[in-house]
Amino acid sequence: LCIFIILILINKENYARQLQQVDQYSHEMALRTAGHVGDVFEDKKTAIVSIAYLYGKSLEAPSVNSDNLAALEQNSGFELIRFIDADGEDYTSDGKIANVSDREYFQSGMRGESGLTVVMESRVSGERLIGVYAPVSFQGKICGVMVGYLKAETVSDILQTEIYDTPMETLI
Repeated sequence: LCIFIILILINKENYARQLQQVDQYSHEMALRTAGHVGDVFEDKKTAIVSIAYLYGKSLEAPSVNSDNLAALEQNSGFELIRFIDADGEDYTSDGKIANVSDREYFQSGMRGESGLTVVMESRVSGERLIGVYAPVSFQGKICGVMVGYLKAETVSDILQTEIYDTPMETLI
């Protein structure tokens, strides 16, 4: 009986230690994943600031250039690129237009800010999008906002992680 009680206590201690190890591992994975998320979005923000700057330098007038937008979509690392003019008209590379003057990211961009936005349902495609935005300047004055988007599924794929060699699903 004494040996049986000792085995139960040892098993209980082992189980508690295993739970503590799992908790520590989960905490470290969460920190690592959060750091990775920050790095991914900071990289995308840097990219859109550069794209907005170059787009502004390529303009001959403070208006949309659909050919440039199409080229940027193919070469930028973003799935969708939008130019929003100073009136809030959002232009796509394939000629679709939507007014987004009420959106916070547009208003922030027009104030000269860059940042991250989540569009729960795109007015153009109906998709959930994760975007980064930056102001576009023409002759030293902000003439619009450039937004680079990734689909939510793409961001989930980029941020996918594993715990104990088991793929974990990342939901955005």
